[in-house]
Amino acid sequence: AVKTIAQTAIDSLVMPVCTAWTIESSTDPGAGQEDHIISVKRRDYAEYDRANMLNSIAALQSRVVSLEAAKFTLLDGSGTTNPSKFFWQVISLFEARAKPPVKMTYRAVGSGTGQHEFIGTNNGYMPYDQDFGSGDIPIGSSDYTALNTAGHEIMHFPFQMGAMSIFHNIPGIPKSG
Repeated sequence: AVKTIAQTAIDSLVMPVCTAWTIESSTDPGAGQEDHIISVKRRDYAEYDRANMLNSIAALQSRVVSLEAAKFTLLDGSGTTNPSKFFWQVISLFEARAKPPVKMTYRAVGSGTGQHEFIGTNNGYMPYDQDFGSGDIPIGSSDYTALNTAGHEIMHFPFQMGAMSIFHNIPGIPKSG
């Protein structure tokens, strides 16, 4: 009985008249712009998104190739602590402006350590992974000669002057200032 009632209800439904849709067969400009026509020139969003993604991948691949071609130079140094902030500021500016790219580091470890690492006396006068150094004391003439004899020509020049203070404590004298 329920099935008969349902079938009667379905049979009594009157469907509205629908306009027929057509699929355009031409890719000529202007064709397919009428109502109820599905254009063969239109793309769905997924197709558009894939095309953009493929273009982005191609651009990234091109950038990787250019970055790999422009290898950067790595320069490491160490030495006195006094001008370390000056060095780090200069290094930051130099890295930003250098062409081809340069990456620099400076370790503020003290003049003696900086000279020891740069001169490399115990390493056959080869620096310990160091390209430059800084010190409060000039490199001695014997070390300079030894480096030149080992085939390592170096440049040694003053670049910054700073004030130094001496503090002392003499027992029994009152504090001043």
